[in-house]
Amino acid sequence: MILFLICVAALIAGYFIYGAFVEKVFGVTPARPTPAHSQKDGVDFVPMSTPKVYLVQLLNIAGVGPIFGPIMGALYGPAAMLWIVLGCIFAGAVHDYFQACCQFATMANLCLAYLAVIWAEALSTL
Repeated sequence: MILFLICVAALIAGYFIYGAFVEKVFGVTPARPTPAHSQKDGVDFVPMSTPKVYLVQLLNIAGVGPIFGPIMGALYGPAAMLWIVLGCIFAGAVHDYFQACCQFATMANLCLAYLAVIWAEALSTL
């Protein structure tokens, strides 16, 4: 139970601390309209209410968890719990966020080059 509480605390801390760092690195501008508003076409780009957005995020993120988590736990034991928590914080969340930022780029290489520059700048400030 202690390991579980440590993992929950790590997820919460990762959300606030690492999330703020990633937001700073990517240069989020709240005033910038989202593609749902700037490219609204009624088919692919449709503005949704906040509860619907969070429901979609919950279903996308938590959809595989009830299947993947017990299998990993049965195979690898408590180490899998730490691996899943740290992977969610440092890999999964950043990957999802970056993919959303680069979804409208014309070339994948442009996204990779942009990511390399961002992380190089972030590491140089440490």
